[in-house]
Amino acid sequence: MADQKVSALTAITGAALADTDVFPVVDTSAAETKKIGAVELRTYLLAALYPAKGIEYAFSTTTTDADPGSGILRFNNATPASVTAIYIDNLNSDGEDVSALLDALATSTSTIKSTLVLTQLDDATKWVAYSITAIADSTGYRTLTVTHVDSGALPDNAGAVGVYITLKGDKGDTGTTGDTGDTGTTGSAGADGLTVLNGAGVPSGGTGADGDFYIDTSADTIYGPKASGAWGSATSLVGPAGAGLAAVLDDITPQLGGDLDPNGNGIAFTGATVTDITGADTLLVSGTAGTAGNVAMWNVDGDLVDGSQVAANIIVDGDIGTSVQAYDVDTAKTDVAQTFTKAQGITPVALTDGASIATDASLSNVFTVTLAGSRTLANPTNLVAGKVYTWIITQDATGSRALGYGSYFEWFGGGTEPTLSTAASSVDMITGIATSTTKIICNSALDAQ
Repeated sequence: MADQKVSALTAITGAALADTDVFPVVDTSAAETKKIGAVELRTYLLAALYPAKGIEYAFSTTTTDADPGSGILRFNNATPASVTAIYIDNLNSDGEDVSALLDALATSTSTIKSTLVLTQLDDATKWVAYSITAIADSTGYRTLTVTHVDSGALPDNAGAVGVYITLKGDKGDTGTTGDTGDTGTTGSAGADGLTVLNGAGVPSGGTGADGDFYIDTSADTIYGPKASGAWGSATSLVGPAGAGLAAVLDDITPQLGGDLDPNGNGIAFTGATVTDITGADTLLVSGTAGTAGNVAMWNVDGDLVDGSQVAANIIVDGDIGTSVQAYDVDTAKTDVAQTFTKAQGITPVALTDGASIATDASLSNVFTVTLAGSRTLANPTNLVAGKVYTWIITQDATGSRALGYGSYFEWFGGGTEPTLSTAASSVDMITGIATSTTKIICNSALDAQ
């Protein structure tokens, strides 16, 4: 703002006036023109316009945020130290509009814009002082955001008060950084820390200082902390023995996460039971089954494996030939052609005589029965296609026993069922080959002599 002449109060209280603006002042005694800043000029004019009473208002003890009315001001709290806002009408007690002056109080760039002191004109003990940090236009009145500085008693309701304002200039520029201070002196050395000593054997009283620890490497024990020159009793560094494999087996949530690798060492089952080997797992065990101090095993079905029972997927490296069949180059295999150099036999199974004679084809390939009356040879169960089955049928001492056949039986020679020999104790033979689980094609050889 260029140098200007002050012609009216509004010229120095308008919102466009900056604190850095200056005004010419004529010094008649020196016949020269000097300059005065806006902040100094405002303070001077406030003191000149309102010298003794300040800006006069009537105080209201109401604390509501609203237009207090012409010539009235109020606080937002009845306790002076707790006041954070002042509501002041745009018109003072003389009806003068001082809103432009009030607005100018917040133009400073300093955090504290102005200082306000309010005093009851007829009682100097009733006064308050606040720092103004912001001013808002609340339509018809102004809201001053304030911080309590000091105070006496609260002014009376409707009491005449004078408002005295001290303006603050703009915040000054940041000063230059000062020189770096001298380096401080080095502090004294700290006390030695505690020490963990070690050696073979019990420590002597002269070893170490109070607070130290000592490890006896020969006994795997630790002493300390040393107190009053004495080491005290030793504490073993060796933990208790582990629970062993039994604890692993009893754990319902084992943490192995894979195969148990003993790193070439054996696993001793002392008083333990190995259970629940399921699926296609294979258990490899060294020892002799049934011998004290060795092992008992269960197969994948949960059946106890004793000296005569070994599951196919449990390998016992022990009593070969007793619990496990030994390897033999002459052992017959079921999935390759065989040439037998010795006689082979099938053990016949005797059937139970009755009105309906039942045959379980899984028990043998040869079945015998003596008829004590007229009977029916019922449909065999568990037939396997490709297998040959033979029935040897004998008449009892009475003879003339007839035999009927189930629907699975079919016959060579046009499908005619054979008529058995009738003589007492006569023997007939029926042989057939199964073509399915419900069909067997048969032929007969009668009256063996």
